[in-house]
Amino acid sequence: MSYTKTIEFSDKIYLKSDYGPVAFGLVTSLSLIALKDKSRKDLLFYRLGDGYYSYPVKSLDDSEFANEPVKIAMPDNPYLPYEEVSVPVDWDRDGVDDLIAVCMTGFMYYLKRHGNYPDIGFTLAGPLTDRKTNLLFNIPYENPNHPVMNNLNGYFDTAFFNYPAPCVYPAEGSDKTDLIIGDWAGNLWWLPDLGDGSTPPLYEGEKYIKDKADIVSRKGKILIERFGCEYVKPKDKICDENNRPFLLGEGYDTGAIFEGAVTRPVLYYNKKTGSNDLIVLAGTRNQIAYYLEYTGTDRTNKPVFRNLGSITFTGSTKFDNTFNMTMNMHTKIALYDHEGENKLVMTSNNHVAVYNEKSSSSLKPEFVFERVISGSDVTTAGYNFTEILSDINNRRYLLDNPNHLELRELLIKDEKVMLSSKKHPIFDQHGIFTPEGETDPQLGKDWGFHRASLWDYDNSGRLHLIVATDKGELFLLIEDKPLGSQNKFIYRSCGPLKDTAGNVIKIHNRASAAAIDLDHDGRDDLIVGGVTYQLGSVTDPNPGGGFYYLLNKGIDDEGIPILEKALPLQINGHRFNIKVNTHVNVKTIKLPRSDKRSIILCEQADGFVGHVFTVSKDNIALDNTGIKISRLSTEENLLDIDDDGQFELVFGGGEEGAAFFKKQPIV
Repeated sequence: MSYTKTIEFSDKIYLKSDYGPVAFGLVTSLSLIALKDKSRKDLLFYRLGDGYYSYPVKSLDDSEFANEPVKIAMPDNPYLPYEEVSVPVDWDRDGVDDLIAVCMTGFMYYLKRHGNYPDIGFTLAGPLTDRKTNLLFNIPYENPNHPVMNNLNGYFDTAFFNYPAPCVYPAEGSDKTDLIIGDWAGNLWWLPDLGDGSTPPLYEGEKYIKDKADIVSRKGKILIERFGCEYVKPKDKICDENNRPFLLGEGYDTGAIFEGAVTRPVLYYNKKTGSNDLIVLAGTRNQIAYYLEYTGTDRTNKPVFRNLGSITFTGSTKFDNTFNMTMNMHTKIALYDHEGENKLVMTSNNHVAVYNEKSSSSLKPEFVFERVISGSDVTTAGYNFTEILSDINNRRYLLDNPNHLELRELLIKDEKVMLSSKKHPIFDQHGIFTPEGETDPQLGKDWGFHRASLWDYDNSGRLHLIVATDKGELFLLIEDKPLGSQNKFIYRSCGPLKDTAGNVIKIHNRASAAAIDLDHDGRDDLIVGGVTYQLGSVTDPNPGGGFYYLLNKGIDDEGIPILEKALPLQINGHRFNIKVNTHVNVKTIKLPRSDKRSIILCEQADGFVGHVFTVSKDNIALDNTGIKISRLSTEENLLDIDDDGQFELVFGGGEEGAAFFKKQPIV
C-alpha cells in the first residue's frame, strides 16, 4: 500500500517535575573534567543511547543543576554499537584533558577535545593499538569461574562483549598514562604506558584470535569484516600482595552464581598515607565498593594492592520516601575535591547522590549520604508511561510500568504540563502488584518488561487494566472500587489468564496488549504482540514472534473474561517481519477527527514505525489505513498529557532515563 499520510512530531520537550531528583538518565560514564575553564571541574556523564552531557559545577550545589546540561558533540564511531565508559586524560600533551574511552564491545580509543565551552565536543582520534604490530586492543571476557556466557540465542556475541571501565593510574615522577581497566568478568587489567610521558601513550599487548564460531549477530559480523579476528589484550592483570589477580564481585548469569563481575575502578588519593589507592565497584548483584590499598610495585613496576574489604556508606538514602539510592551493576562514582574536602557522587538508576567523606581513624574512607541532586522544574523520568488514569477526585495520573506498576500525578503549572515526583505503587490483594519476569540473564524472575493498558472488558466504564508481561502472560487488574478511594490505589488481580481450554495464555515474551472489538459483538477483545527474547528462548514452546488475537466471549461467574485461544491475527495491507530478540508494540488510539478507535502495530526491525489499522467489517482481521506514526517504540505512547484534547508522543525514559514528550502532530 502507498501511504497517504505520515504523522510527525515536534522536537522533544523534557518532562519536568514540580520538585524532585534531577533525571540524569542511565549513566554509563561519570567523571569530573575541566571543560569551561581550568579553574573548575565539570560533571561529564554519558547517558545510555543519547551521548555525553555536562554540568558546570563549583560545589555540587543543587542550583548548579537547575538548567539543562550542555550536550557534547560526538563523532560517528565504528567501535561503539553499545554504551561507553571514558576517563579524562591529557593523552596528547596539549595542556587540556581529552578522553580515553572504552565501549561494551571491548575496543578502546582516543577522543580529542575541540571547541570552546559551551560549543564543545570530541573527535575520534583513533583506536588504542599495539605499538609493534599495530593490532587493535580489544578487552576479551575472561573468567575462570564462568568461562562461557550465554549469548541469549544470538542476542549478542560473546567475542565482543565486556563492558570495560578504564582508570588512569598515575606513574610516580612522570606524566605517563598507565591504565587499570575493569571489566564484565571482574578483572582489573594492567596496561602501562611504555613511552616517556612526553608523547602520546605507547602500549604493547598480547596477541589473541577471536573464534568466528562465537560471532552470531549482524553487529559482530560487521566488526569481524571491518577489523578481522586478530587483536591484542593487555599482557597482565592487577594482583594482590600474594601475586593473585583480583577477581572481584559476585556474578550472576542465567541462574549461575560465581566470583568475578563488573569491576569499575576509580582512583582515590589517600591523604593519610599519601598513596594512590583504588575504589572498585563490583558485582552484577549484591554490589560492593571494595577498597584496594596500594602496597608498592612488583619487579615489573606494576602496582600491587591489598584488598581492605568494603567501604561504608551511611545515612538515609531516601528522597521523599520515594527515591532510594542503591547501588546496581550500572552504578558509577566520581570523586570531587571541594575546598580540600572529598565529595563523592554516585549514580543510581536515573539519579545522582552526593556523599561527604567522614572523618575517621580508619585507613579506608567512609562516606555519609548528603542528598540526591534535586530541584524545582527539573527533568524527571519514569520508565514506560502507557495510560492516563483519573482518580475519584478527577486527578489525572500517568501509569508507569517499571518492574511493578505505579502512578504519578499530572500537574499544570504556569500553563506547562509537569509531573509530580511522588510515586504511588499499584496494589492488589497480595501487596504491590509485581509480575515475574524471565528474559533478563542477570535478574531473572525479579525483573521484567511489563506493559499495562486499559481494557473495559465488561462495558462497565471502570478502569480495568490488562497487563502483558515479560513472560508473555496476561494478568487482569479489576477496579472493584474507584481509583484513589481513601487515597489508595488498589486493584484485584487475576492471572495468569487462561483460555477456554484451560491453558495459560503465553504470547512469547515482552508482550504488548490492546483492547478493541474485533468480532463486532459489542465486547472489547484483545490484540497481543510478543517476541521470544533472551532467556525466554528456554521456556517459549513456540519461539518466534507475531501479533495474535483473543476473542472475549463474556464473563464467567467470578466476573473474569472468557477468552478463546490465541490465534494469529490476519493483517491486510502490510507485512511484518518480526525477528527473535526484538520488540513489538500494540496500541489502541482514536485519531484526530475520527470517532472510531484504531490499532497501531509496530516492530523494531521496521524502526518502530507505527502502522495504523482499522477493524475489518466482514471478518476478524485488520485493514491498513495508509496512515503511519513516524515512530512508536516500546517506551513511547500517544497520550494527551496536557489535557488539550489532542495526543502527544510521550517517552517515559526507558533505559535512557530522561522523560520527554513531543507536541501536537503536524498533520
